[in-house]
Amino acid sequence: MFSDEIAIDLGTANTLVYNKSQGLLYNAPSYVAQNTENKKIVALGSQAKEMVGRTNPLIMTSRPLLDGVISEYECVLPMMKEVLRRTSPPLKRKLTISVPNGVSDIEMRAVVDLGYQLGYRKLEIVDEPLMAALGEGLDINQSYGRMIVDIGAGTTDIAVISLGSIVVGESIKIASDDFDDAIIKMIQDKYRLKIGKLTAERIKMIYAEKIKGLMEHCQESDDSFIEVSGLHIIKGIPGIIEVELREIRECICPLENMLIEAIQGVLSRTKPELLSDIMEEGILITGGGSLIPHVAKQIEIACELPVRQSDFPLDSVGKGLELKIKGYPVKPKYA
Repeated sequence: MFSDEIAIDLGTANTLVYNKSQGLLYNAPSYVAQNTENKKIVALGSQAKEMVGRTNPLIMTSRPLLDGVISEYECVLPMMKEVLRRTSPPLKRKLTISVPNGVSDIEMRAVVDLGYQLGYRKLEIVDEPLMAALGEGLDINQSYGRMIVDIGAGTTDIAVISLGSIVVGESIKIASDDFDDAIIKMIQDKYRLKIGKLTAERIKMIYAEKIKGLMEHCQESDDSFIEVSGLHIIKGIPGIIEVELREIRECICPLENMLIEAIQGVLSRTKPELLSDIMEEGILITGGGSLIPHVAKQIEIACELPVRQSDFPLDSVGKGLELKIKGYPVKPKYA
């Protein structure tokens, strides 16, 4: 039954689509490019992302998912219709969509409406932290406390899970995109150089790789830098600067502290029995934001708990959704 069942991870950064019988069908950045006159889709995914800041007025490139929820419904609906047209069978019986734990009623209604507008007869909405934990191989239906921190692009979901539900949780709008914004602001304030979001994302990824290399060689720091090009605000001409790793660390640090405060807040509201389980098991962190190596280290030091990083942080929610549609029992948030 429901062999054509589909699951969608509507991520701020990436959209993933799974089919019950075929597995992963689509995994691409959550970008869409449309013709501004007739609204026809010009490009999806990576191709649309590469067009950001490079199009003429006749083409609008958008990222219709913000902070883990739908921000531009008029863009996300045609985007998902085109994705499903390219990847899914014509029969549309059952659809599962994951959402952040802290989704509001209005945001939930938008997701529900999207599901029905896509033409599916049966719709289920599930919590992303549950799917992330399931995708990481945890048996979420056990009477055992597990803590997961999913640092996505738009939101960070912090949850203590037991018996198939979120016992204590919080969803905060501080995540990987905010790291990008902090880098943009630091470079503009200090060097008077204007850079775009894609450049900031590239800087963050290079930074993460360099820091990972330092940690592997047990080095605290070095004199490495990242070359950055952009528009000089005062001169009005292109410019190139060299940004030290230390400067990037300093601009990201306040956001790390806010994440840690939120995690500590969830721990303070957790029952002692579940805390003892978490002390044994530790905290699992996943999501794109967990790829910055010192994030896990700072959480471990501040919370005095072991922290385990995901082996596949960008796919944990999607893998959980795949297990769910293949039969793992999950209590939906909406059905």
